[in-house]
Amino acid sequence: MNRKELDIDMLANVTGGSIESETAELKAAILKNPHLSDLWNRCMADPMNEGDDWWICADVLYQVWDICTGTGRDCNIYEYGDYTHAQILDMIRKYK
Repeated sequence: MNRKELDIDMLANVTGGSIESETAELKAAILKNPHLSDLWNRCMADPMNEGDDWWICADVLYQVWDICTGTGRDCNIYEYGDYTHAQILDMIRKYK
């Protein structure tokens, strides 16, 4: 088996692992972005989201980029597979 060690730059792109960990990554990225943190609070106050982090993340993605979010076997699925979790995190981090 051919194995390759991750260097620090490659490690920065490793994300996910489960729906819960991906949701935690989305939440952290949204709350770190000063242009999105207020939207997080508005989405959290929406009773339709039931105060659940996954629903709030999905609502933010839909309101900002019109991207639908669903759940797959072990990960979030964005716009029926058009985006990866890493791409979504990058979009959140770069949003202004």
